[in-house]
Amino acid sequence: MSSRRRIGASLGLPLIVILMLGVGGAGATGRTDTRRPSAPTGLRATDVTQTGMSLSWKPSRDNVGVAGYGIYVNGTVVGTAH
Repeated sequence: MSSRRRIGASLGLPLIVILMLGVGGAGATGRTDTRRPSAPTGLRATDVTQTGMSLSWKPSRDNVGVAGYGIYVNGTVVGTAH
C-alpha cells in the first residue's frame, strides 16, 4: 500500500519532506500511542510538470496508527495527505 498526493511546485530542485501526523493520546483503538511511527520510505515524484507533481511513498508503521502526513517543500507546508 502506498500514499499518493498531487501538489503544486515551482521549477528547480525542491527539497520534499514527508512527515507523519501522529495520532497522539488514545487513537481510534483506545490504546495510548507511546511510540513514534517509522519514517515513510520510497518517496517518488511522478507526472512532474512546471506547476505540480504527484508524490507517492510507502506508509509509516506505528503501534496505534498514523493520522496522516504533512508535505513540505523547502521548509514550507504545501499539503497534507490522510
